Amino acid sequence: METSAPSTDPAPGVQLAALAAWRATSPRVMILGRRLQELQRDSRAALGLATDCPIVLTGHQAGIWHAGILAKWLLADVLAARADGSAVQLVVDHDVNDAGVIAYPGVQDARLLTAFLPAVPGRREGPTGLQPPIRVGPAEIAAVPEVAQGLEQIREAMQRHATAPSLAAQTSGAIDSLLDGLVRPMSTIMATRLLATPIGATLLAAMRADPPRCIDAYNAAIAADPHVARPLAPDELPLWSLTAGSHVRRRVRVGDRDGMVAPRALLMTALARLGLCDLFIHGTGGGRYERITEAWIRAWLGVELAPMSVATVTMRIPLQDYLASGTIVTHADLRRVRFDPDSATDSGPSEQKRALLQAINAAPRGSAERRDSYRRMHAHLDQRRASRAEEFARLSRAFVDGRANAASVAVAASRAWPFPLHSKQRLQTLRDSIARL
Repeated sequence: METSAPSTDPAPGVQLAALAAWRATSPRVMILGRRLQELQRDSRAALGLATDCPIVLTGHQAGIWHAGILAKWLLADVLAARADGSAVQLVVDHDVNDAGVIAYPGVQDARLLTAFLPAVPGRREGPTGLQPPIRVGPAEIAAVPEVAQGLEQIREAMQRHATAPSLAAQTSGAIDSLLDGLVRPMSTIMATRLLATPIGATLLAAMRADPPRCIDAYNAAIAADPHVARPLAPDELPLWSLTAGSHVRRRVRVGDRDGMVAPRALLMTALARLGLCDLFIHGTGGGRYERITEAWIRAWLGVELAPMSVATVTMRIPLQDYLASGTIVTHADLRRVRFDPDSATDSGPSEQKRALLQAINAAPRGSAERRDSYRRMHAHLDQRRASRAEEFARLSRAFVDGRANAASVAVAASRAWPFPLHSKQRLQTLRDSIARL
């Protein structure tokens, strides 16, 4: 199936009801001696966000992401419109993902392969918000015709924002251009700015004032699902230290004060759901760790977070016509023909080889008879290989073809291609299907 039906959990109607309930109860909530409603208003204003309407927020790492991520943006836009609110996107600009790597399905020697647009400078380590923007060159390996137009649109969008202050800002600007016609314009916030807001400063002060309370609640929440994240050390806070000019993230200890500080994953979404939005849209992976975030904040601060939902879809580019058909030859098939040319199956030695092996085993170890039996076996194998040389060459070619075909199948099956590589018609169909949910 090229495209699965988009899924949300819970259904949009339930999400909107949860949003309304959150907005009705949040004015009465106190957090660390302050009204949450005031912290929300001041934090939104600090980031230039609307303060007089509901906000539906979603986000992801910097980069040109795939259609499964696009589903979050589409749903956020649809729900914000239904709630007479605003949709906002959060860019995780302190992450260390490969934001400048733009992959596409290429074709070479009539086979599919994964190709990449050339970029200068090349891949660099460290947070995307501290990396310079890149210059993206034209494709060096031909793209399949189905994606050529979308690939050029990606390249043009990246070039249009090549003077952005960082790689994260560049890809975010490119995403805005590429989303034109699919969603209404969205405000963008960078994750590295969250701790400078009133809600960020409040939580930062609370964890520094009583580190054990924050750390113990964090580790207790993670214990319920230890695969989500590792526990904090007794003197470790859920923060990253980022130094200008450096591409290394450092864990923050209780006594640390230097460098730019950014929230790690659980704290980042806690800040967003406490101080910035009325509904948060996650993908399937984030939906799992977000339950841990809720348990941590509940135990540490005694408050609930804004409601959260999950949205995703699987879309594949139709590339079946590039897949070759034919018999697949395995490495085991080649070994069988090489080392037992009389065998037609892999169920065991052929009758001829079994007899030769038995003659070797029957002769005394170290004897001339045993050596002669060994030589007779290899002479027989050499003779039989020579008689099947043409067949072996054919199977070897089929084996190489089969490996290439297997790689082509993986390329065709991928759901991770950048969303602009899908046709505008298919993307609009996805948009319409989410709007009907």
